[in-house]
Amino acid sequence: MEEHAIVAGRRETVTPWVAQTVSALGYEVAGTATADSPEDGRYYLPPGVVERAERLLDRTGAPLLVVDGEPHVGQLADLRERFPDIALRDRRSAVWARLAASNPVADDRLALRRARLERRLAERAQRQGSAQSPEGTGGRVADLERQCDQRRDRLSDRQQRARDRVTGSHTDADAYVVMAHTVGASSGVDRGLLLAQDRTPADAEAPPLRAETDVAGVGIHDVATTDIPAVPWTGRVPEWFEAVVPGALAALERATLVCSGVSDLAAALADRFDAAPVTAERPTEAAVRRALCSHLETADLDVSLSYTDEAHALVSRLHDQTEVRRVAYGERIDLSVTAPADGADAIERRIRAAGGRVERPSEGGDSEDG
Repeated sequence: MEEHAIVAGRRETVTPWVAQTVSALGYEVAGTATADSPEDGRYYLPPGVVERAERLLDRTGAPLLVVDGEPHVGQLADLRERFPDIALRDRRSAVWARLAASNPVADDRLALRRARLERRLAERAQRQGSAQSPEGTGGRVADLERQCDQRRDRLSDRQQRARDRVTGSHTDADAYVVMAHTVGASSGVDRGLLLAQDRTPADAEAPPLRAETDVAGVGIHDVATTDIPAVPWTGRVPEWFEAVVPGALAALERATLVCSGVSDLAAALADRFDAAPVTAERPTEAAVRRALCSHLETADLDVSLSYTDEAHALVSRLHDQTEVRRVAYGERIDLSVTAPADGADAIERRIRAAGGRVERPSEGGDSEDG
């Protein structure tokens, strides 16, 4: 049976992805306390909302209060003192907790938040006259300060490693595609469509908790396809979310295409990261392949090779790396191939190195003989 949670916020309606994140954490939202009111300096939540949340917590026995907003650490400390026996999350830490299961960066960010909150509470206790000895509150504050420094350093290291894991992998792909999703609205458009045969939309897995990449064949292209964690989307990507998905940002920075079943998400990310947006018509393999192929450029090459061992080896390689549309064995080996546009220059160089000739029909004219 799921535990209960109460969600409280400063808007009449709870942000949809907040409720969906709470559900993903294993809680059922048993009640909401909301009002369209300005931020309160002490609790972030207006006083009337705090009181309604307190009554709901008492009535339902819910062990978790989630604030639909972004209170600062001082306001979180006030809420913790108001509800000392209740687990407390704001919407940022709820997302971090969801990702932390297999995302070390999110886990470290969550740990840093806890240390900062505990330090703030210890500082308050110290000001209120607690013991000042190294064994007392003063020593506790110093220890928590050291913990915060250590966690910030470890967080920075893990963020860099997460970026390196993406940028250093699959560097020989023809194209880079990011599959983007929103919290609670996964469309089934993911890299699994390109990897699994006979998969239906019902077979789609939930978005990963960190960037995950595989290389898939799309036409003649080898495409590095990255699924990124679901974005808490309200028309923009929150900075606090970006901080715990550095691998996703690295994937977006090198992406040539951003594909999603959510058109405005694909458009916004593609515009920001200088990629092309791709919206799949349906979450099927055929639809996604068709949408991607329409954006993946190709080049046609007419090739002529003499009969040498090196030329025969090159023919085999062309069969592996291009679409061979025609091959004829006469006085020479003549082929017509379609290659990924970005790799066509390298293929031309290999042909010349093997003593061959190459022409791009769309451009006309022969290249010089090898």
